[in-house]
Amino acid sequence: MQNTIHWAREWVRTVLAALATTTGRRRAQCADLPAVAVALPGPPPLVSLAPLPRHRSPYGVHGLLDGEDTVLVRPYVAAYEHRAAS
Repeated sequence: MQNTIHWAREWVRTVLAALATTTGRRRAQCADLPAVAVALPGPPPLVSLAPLPRHRSPYGVHGLLDGEDTVLVRPYVAAYEHRAAS
């Protein structure tokens, strides 16, 4: 397996080396030019007319919930308690 991986790595290296035959002459010519920063006009900033309301959690808005008044979420607990009592 190591020979296959080594062979594949060398093959990829050879192919990439053949594709990258540039000498970088064009890039070297451009390096002599001074870099100029140009400020592009952007969209105007968004202005909020009214602030957003404060985030509130919907839980506990109407007060605390009583466990006896709500529907059972886990009916297997009630079944376990019923079996344990008998």
